[in-house]
Amino acid sequence: MSDGPYLIVPPAAKVARVLAGCIAFLVVVHVVTYWLNQNGHGFDQATRLFDLDQESNVSTWFSSLLLAGAAALSFAISRHSGCRGTPGARRWIVLGLVLAFMSVDETATIHETFGPGITEALGFKAQGILLSSWVVAGLVAAALVAA
Repeated sequence: MSDGPYLIVPPAAKVARVLAGCIAFLVVVHVVTYWLNQNGHGFDQATRLFDLDQESNVSTWFSSLLLAGAAALSFAISRHSGCRGTPGARRWIVLGLVLAFMSVDETATIHETFGPGITEALGFKAQGILLSSWVVAGLVAAALVAA
């Protein structure tokens, strides 16, 4: 007789190696295409596609995929915890929802759309570390999650 659903998770070391390999690949391609573009070899599109400091490209997709995977894992842990009667299963759902939102935001750049409006509504003038208005909105969101 089964005592609930089982989570089949690969070994952490293997996951870490695969993710490290993906990150290394993205960094190498970023550096190579940037260098080629800076030295006049006409790699504008490839540079934009793999620029780690830009949005809407391969690195953004990778980040969004990681966040979506973390959200899915949080939901699976919540379900597993709920079946076992473990306290705190609802916290995993909340974490999954936050991670799912972050995944969508990474691709859809929601924080960059609403960040300026939020800082204006709160009466903040973006200066210094707060130059990017999304930082203030992020601090507000983090305070809400912490509460």
